[in-house]
Amino acid sequence: GQLGKFQAERSHRPSRVPTVLSDNEVRRILDEMPADSVRRLMVQVLYGTGMRVMELCTLRLRDLDFDRQQTLIRGGKGDKDRMVMMPGSLRAQLVEQTRRVRQLHQRDLARGGGHVPVPPNIEHKVPYAEADWRWQFLFPSIIMRRDKKGRGTRWHADPGVLDKFIRS
Repeated sequence: GQLGKFQAERSHRPSRVPTVLSDNEVRRILDEMPADSVRRLMVQVLYGTGMRVMELCTLRLRDLDFDRQQTLIRGGKGDKDRMVMMPGSLRAQLVEQTRRVRQLHQRDLARGGGHVPVPPNIEHKVPYAEADWRWQFLFPSIIMRRDKKGRGTRWHADPGVLDKFIRS
């Protein structure tokens, strides 16, 4: 017997539409947050730039270009880099957040910390990067942990915390 001919077809992933909040939903979320909270700034940056939560959490101080009013998003979807405009209305708050992170970094250095995880290729090319203020995350974790070498290391803010806040 003959089974007939088979037609090979490439399978297609179903496309997922991202969840996008309306202006009113964003306004409601922001109204519930203290005016000077870091989480509020995070939501404002998300809304003002369209970046993803993980992209926001992994932003480093060096990715902000205040002169050009741009933010570099490294290794975004598809592991591509892209530039987004920095909302002018948030510039002063982002400058202040940068200042706070630099102060935190100075305090961490004084306590045997001040390190931040960097990609392996950077670790080899720029050995000082893991302790340099420019490589610190814009939204660092509130907890400093010890790495394998015993150095105080501060990761980025947990994206799940922000997700939970937005969903509630």
